[in-house]
Amino acid sequence: MIDWKKCVYGDKVRIIDIDGGVFDGIVECVTGLEERSDLEKQEDGIGIITNDGRHIEFYQSDIAEVQEIQAA
Repeated sequence: MIDWKKCVYGDKVRIIDIDGGVFDGIVECVTGLEERSDLEKQEDGIGIITNDGRHIEFYQSDIAEVQEIQAA
């Protein structure tokens, strides 16, 4: 497991959510609580572009684990 708050754009990661879903992709953004609008959930998050092209953002409370994926 890695400290996902230190991830940067382009890092390859695997995110396992609290429901057991597994999502592989590259980091698009890491968003801090202070960057959220009043209309959003007030917690940190990470956004990825999955290998199949989806853009997904995970709030901290939705993340069970983040793993770094090494390039082949």
